[in-house]
Amino acid sequence: MIIGITGYFAAGKGEAAEYLHKKHGFEKRGYGDMIRAELRELGQALGRDAEYGHANVQREQHGFGYWSKKIVESIKPGEKVVVEGIRNPGELAELAAADHFTLLAITAPLELRFERMLARRKEGDPKTLEELKVKEQREAQSDNPIHQNIAACVEKADYVVDNSDGWDKFYEQLDTIVRELEDGGSKTQKA
Repeated sequence: MIIGITGYFAAGKGEAAEYLHKKHGFEKRGYGDMIRAELRELGQALGRDAEYGHANVQREQHGFGYWSKKIVESIKPGEKVVVEGIRNPGELAELAAADHFTLLAITAPLELRFERMLARRKEGDPKTLEELKVKEQREAQSDNPIHQNIAACVEKADYVVDNSDGWDKFYEQLDTIVRELEDGGSKTQKA
């Protein structure tokens, strides 16, 4: 079983992946981790802009599913995996071709996400609400198929998980989805 996670800045994608890992035994894979590892190998600077550019260059040179293919190849038979940070719809085809793939979109209001972003102090995160809006718009939609297009990924989600009412409610939604998937239930578009 593979659960993919998409969503905008600081919506709770990392928290969802960590929870699925600790509570339900999923192994974690992340696009950002792979991109940062490649940048380190190349001796290049890290940060959101560098990662954004490198991800797009690799997609342009190696195809839309470049990052997802690397993830799928790393999965052992029978392994449960959560894939964090899907930002390009071209990456979905490679994952969807794998057995038992489900896509979650994590959502939360912009202002709440900005508060979380300030609290986490992650390198490369926007420092103002206006900067967040500009960076988010760049990644939200694009006519260029190699660029990030989070909006298109969110539209393709099998489940939308709202992360605006506290962690307990958020975790409860994730538990419900995992139970449904493990029971072989149908995807319901809601948690």
